[in-house]
Amino acid sequence: MKIIYGLCLVLFCSCDCVVDVSGIIKDKETNDVISNATIDLLNGVDIKKSNAKGYFEVTYLSGFCKDPVIVVRKEGYKPFHLKFKDSKGDVSYNVKSEKEFIDFDKPIYPDSTNRNTFIFGTWIDKWSQDFCVSDTLIIYLSRQDVKSEIEKIKAKLQHQRYNI
Repeated sequence: MKIIYGLCLVLFCSCDCVVDVSGIIKDKETNDVISNATIDLLNGVDIKKSNAKGYFEVTYLSGFCKDPVIVVRKEGYKPFHLKFKDSKGDVSYNVKSEKEFIDFDKPIYPDSTNRNTFIFGTWIDKWSQDFCVSDTLIIYLSRQDVKSEIEKIKAKLQHQRYNI
């Protein structure tokens, strides 16, 4: 009977895994820290808020090691989704990327003399994409502002000598 208890104890103790993710949340455009952003580790296992300095830390103790996934959300910003993969001490990162199509209010004519060629919409990122890993994980959230993104696209087209 002692052998069974000892075996169970070894199995349960050897499978413990601690997932600890910490970092800082910042605004992509202004580089200001973002407080009260929601950080969700492993689909609701540990949900925290970033503090006044943008700092967060989420921890999870499990019987089995999973590759940690965090989702960061803040009203007015695009969400951020990051999966960590640890392979023999080498950590890689997978950022969720998804596009959505946005219709322009009216068509844009790259060549004002040719009304047969026009742009009626564009694809924009649905998720924030930027982060940096050095001593600290820094996540940059992009503002959720479709009008501003469309204006940037129009300005880029104008800069490329198109007539809008």
